Amino acid sequence: GNADFSSPCTTRGSLVMSPTGAAYASFEDGYGKFFVMDLQNGIWSNVGTAALASYIQASALAVDSQGTPYVAYTSAKNNTHVMQFNGSQWVSVGIPFANTTLSSSNASLVISNTVPYAGLYDNNGNPIVEEFYNNQWIAVGNPFPQNTTEAFTLAVSANGTLYAALITNTGINVMVWNGNSWKSVGNTISIDTFN
Repeated sequence: GNADFSSPCTTRGSLVMSPTGAAYASFEDGYGKFFVMDLQNGIWSNVGTAALASYIQASALAVDSQGTPYVAYTSAKNNTHVMQFNGSQWVSVGIPFANTTLSSSNASLVISNTVPYAGLYDNNGNPIVEEFYNNQWIAVGNPFPQNTTEAFTLAVSANGTLYAALITNTGINVMVWNGNSWKSVGNTISIDTFN
């Protein structure tokens, strides 16, 4: 694609590939505008409106199994929005989460087949996971213990199993959702492992 397709000082960049081979990129430009673009005939072009938001705190980009792009971002007012591109415009996926922030960058929004999951911190600082089900966001289990994580990320396996990695000041705890509750996967990975 064309180089330098964004303005200088780009931040919060993400890049994902769809099952159809399409490439999507999201970023906040040097003027605080948040964009999503795709690669068409070797040229990066806006997906939908020129800018989705301004002066965001965090963002995430994902694509479902049908190739539909989704984006999540936390606004300057601590509201987290999840949106889906319907082929002509961005539409909200449920109502925004009030008084929340995304858990981390791109790994805070994952999609199992066509079901989105969002990793957030609520207004009390609790790490939570939400699933979009029957046209509404519902909690996936209970919140993780407050102030036990410096960050956490989500992942979905090929068979649709949902995982969360809780990163603390002493190690990394990997959890799996078994349909009823979160269970530990193995032992805590010590931070010393990486030193």
